[in-house]
Amino acid sequence: MQLLSAVAVALPPLATGGSSSSITVGGQNYTLLTFTSTGTLTIVNGGDFEYMAFGGGGNGGAGVYTNYGGGGGGNGAAATTGTVAIASNQTITIGGANTSSTIGSLVTANGGGNGGAATSVGGSGAGGAASGKNGGAAYSVVAFTGTATTYAGGGGAGYDDAPSHINEGSGGGGGAANGASFGNNGPSATGNASGGGGGSGDNARPGGSGSAGIVLIRFKV
Repeated sequence: MQLLSAVAVALPPLATGGSSSSITVGGQNYTLLTFTSTGTLTIVNGGDFEYMAFGGGGNGGAGVYTNYGGGGGGNGAAATTGTVAIASNQTITIGGANTSSTIGSLVTANGGGNGGAATSVGGSGAGGAASGKNGGAAYSVVAFTGTATTYAGGGGAGYDDAPSHINEGSGGGGGAANGASFGNNGPSATGNASGGGGGSGDNARPGGSGSAGIVLIRFKV
């Protein structure tokens, strides 16, 4: 009698943890695991997992002058993306203001930089400038999640009451904070969106805090 040899069949990647949802991107179905607080990624079947991770947003800067506000907004954290082979459970750490988020020891997403006293006009995920300039635009995650969510917006600058600069800076998306009006502390960013804190309204006031980061992990189904 001829014996049939066993053939190992590789199982597709499978994991649980965070908040689970079903998404479709480019016609492909995925399970998306969203971590907004520190927790455990539990591996059921090891394999290659795709990720997008953000550290916490940067804190806003103080104002520049006693009579003129214009603190630089905090930077939103840049996205860290890729594919990583995971064979065992991993601790997902979510960073607070300007602190890194991690997937075990495998992936580190740095936090955003703190706002300066008078940064340049913000780019994507960057801080605002003095003299009421706008904060940077947010980072779209539509290519990863299939939804028009934004993260990592830069904070706005503080108010500048010079005659030609009378507008308060506006923050970028992703939970970033606007700059403060003259004589006020910078407001803090909100949610788990890696937004930058707003700049303060004068140099006697602190800038706002950046918001916490977020980690997204997906695998095909």
